[in-house]
Amino acid sequence: MNPESKEEIKSFIELNMQKQFEKYFKVYSSEELVTKSEFLEAIKLLNARFEAVDKRFEELIASMNKGFEAVDKRFEAVDKRFEAVDKRFEELIASMNKRFEAVDKRFEAVDKRFEELIASMNKRFEAVDKRFEAVDKRFEAVDKRFEELIASMNKRFEAVDKRFEELIDEIKLIKAWTGTVGDREGKDFEKTIRELLRQNIKNRFIDISKIEKIRVQDVQGEVVLPNQKVEMDNYASDGRRILMEVKFHMTLEKLIFFYKKAAFIEKMKNFEAEKLILAIEIDQDALLKAEELGIGVITKDLSI
Repeated sequence: MNPESKEEIKSFIELNMQKQFEKYFKVYSSEELVTKSEFLEAIKLLNARFEAVDKRFEELIASMNKGFEAVDKRFEAVDKRFEAVDKRFEELIASMNKRFEAVDKRFEAVDKRFEELIASMNKRFEAVDKRFEAVDKRFEAVDKRFEELIASMNKRFEAVDKRFEELIDEIKLIKAWTGTVGDREGKDFEKTIRELLRQNIKNRFIDISKIEKIRVQDVQGEVVLPNQKVEMDNYASDGRRILMEVKFHMTLEKLIFFYKKAAFIEKMKNFEAEKLILAIEIDQDALLKAEELGIGVITKDLSI
């Protein structure tokens, strides 16, 4: 605020206050509340106080102006420092951009080399794949030939195995044919007959290893001479019981004798059993009698 403005404001205030006091003085002069001299003295006192206030305002404004000038100077210094920092950042960013551009170019060169290398390797692998495919085809052809050879050999071995089994059966049959009468009644003879008929016996669900001898003494001589033993093959397993007779050649007389022995053993042992004939050969009348009596028959050629 300039001095002229201050003076004008001061004069305006004093003039108006004086007019107001004179007005009040005229209004209240009849009551003699205050004299004119006292009123003027009060005006002077007020003027003095206003002058003191104006002085303090001027001092305060001057002090604030100095403070703001100092702050402005400090802000100017800060602005200059920020300008310097901005400039350094711009220079740093420009430098980094250049370096990154150089790095990008190097990576582009590396990428290009990798692409060329991959393309070259792909071509070489394609060539290798083609060679492996050719090798696979050759191995497939070899595998096929081996499979055909193995299949052919298996068939031939099966034929050989079958022939050996037939030869073994023929040898056993010859052995049975050429054996002595004593051999035909012995354990070796019975074992040979069972081996010759093993498949048909197995088809009847009979385990040859569980066949045992059963002997019963005929005290009264019902079947054989008194006090002699009646002997037969006995199979007992899985709730089944079978009485068997092993013969090279089964005749009607031998069949009837077997039936009598089996009935005697059933009576003496108090059980019922299936009856089975194991023979290489059987006469026709013996076969018919066996069917009539319910006796099972297993030969080399049949199983009933």
